[in-house]
Amino acid sequence: MSSEDLERLLTDWEESLSGDVRRIALRGTHLNAPGAANFRLAYLAVKLLLRRIQLDLDADNIKADDDTTSPFYTQAQRAAEEIVHLDRQINKNRQRQNPRYLQMPPNPEFKHALQQITQQFRAPISYSIAYGSGVFPQTTNKTSSNPQLHPSPPPAISQAQKAHPKMIDFIFGISHAHTWHTINLQQHPHHYPPLLRSLGPRAISKCQENFGAGVYFHPFITVNGILIKYGVVNLETLRRDLVGWNTLYLAGRMQKPVMVLQDNVVIRDAGRANLVSALRTALLLLPGRFTEWELYATLAGLSYMGDPRMVVGGDDPGKVESIVGGQIGAFRELYGGLIGGLENVSLNLGCVGGIEQDMDPVVRGDMVRLLPESLRTRLYWRYEAKLSVSPGRFDRIWGEMGKCVRHSEDGLFERRIAGDGGLGSEIRKTIEETVRWPSFTQSVKSAVTAGVSRSWRYAMEKRRKAALGRSRD
Repeated sequence: MSSEDLERLLTDWEESLSGDVRRIALRGTHLNAPGAANFRLAYLAVKLLLRRIQLDLDADNIKADDDTTSPFYTQAQRAAEEIVHLDRQINKNRQRQNPRYLQMPPNPEFKHALQQITQQFRAPISYSIAYGSGVFPQTTNKTSSNPQLHPSPPPAISQAQKAHPKMIDFIFGISHAHTWHTINLQQHPHHYPPLLRSLGPRAISKCQENFGAGVYFHPFITVNGILIKYGVVNLETLRRDLVGWNTLYLAGRMQKPVMVLQDNVVIRDAGRANLVSALRTALLLLPGRFTEWELYATLAGLSYMGDPRMVVGGDDPGKVESIVGGQIGAFRELYGGLIGGLENVSLNLGCVGGIEQDMDPVVRGDMVRLLPESLRTRLYWRYEAKLSVSPGRFDRIWGEMGKCVRHSEDGLFERRIAGDGGLGSEIRKTIEETVRWPSFTQSVKSAVTAGVSRSWRYAMEKRRKAALGRSRD
């Protein structure tokens, strides 16, 4: 087999793929197909294999018969056939494999309009979501003080928001902050305040990564005639927060309904872990019997515990109720399957007190042990002092992420925690400790990264919403 034969094999194989999967493989487009990221990685692995074989052929002048007995042909053909099989499986199981909360929303034109916004950025985006009241309605949505908030929105945006135009919030997950801001600074210099623009991409990336929660927000930016706010975060920073709750800043946002515009398999898996962690935490905060509304309100309120904006009146005090009231169907889509999969929870939605959980300390002790690493470690520190337990009582073992975490070898300590009547209060205090400092420093950082005028405008808008919330009370 010659190098040219392998080139033809690769070309024939690419042309055999279906349209959607071929676009994913060749360009890594924003298609939200199940397994898209896995498929693209597999495609690149096979292409790398073929190229490596091709280089070996060119370097060593290896000659082989043009038949399927050639080891090079067999290896490449087997790999190509495996990907074609994956292609068929993706198309066959599209709806079954795709998590319900990642499926196309009822208004696909709205989602497409949001995807068009992300495509206006030349800097590479590996993962993107839209979230907040501009995407998912809240019960307190009022007519905006500025009906012309969006300069020239597409019809899909106007129809989705109707008489309640709202700035639309995005999170962009990226691989390399310095590279991303270098490209974005060249394309969109007006997205940055003069000071940071003059300092350049290195200073901007350092500001993003080393302060606050690791996010760089650009508020009040107009793209495609739509007023948006977009936050930029490294994928690894996002993954760590989703899995470990280091700051609960982004993890908290993603415990509420979000619209995934561009998926990433690593973040998808971390996002699912985040939802499970949120559900466990909420169950530990709730009594033995509770309503569906109480569950969703607890879930929605986790990330607001300790948020300085809620303490000083910089945000709507009724925000949690507004979120749940306007999005209860989306919360069901988000958590319904996870709740049904828990053996310690019995579900009868629609009834008063329609959810019951097993309050056995052994069962709840297991839930404590499975809390996210940061929350669990802080909680254990509290209970070591509260229960006057010597640190020598515990073995230090390596956790899944290669870091040392404490837990009792026999689970007795976790059961004592679970049986404590003040567990809910201790968890709340622990979450407040987790949220308070990152949220405060992120707010301070945003005053610099957004510029004085945009920061002032954003703060005044938040205060206006807070005043509306207090007036309802």
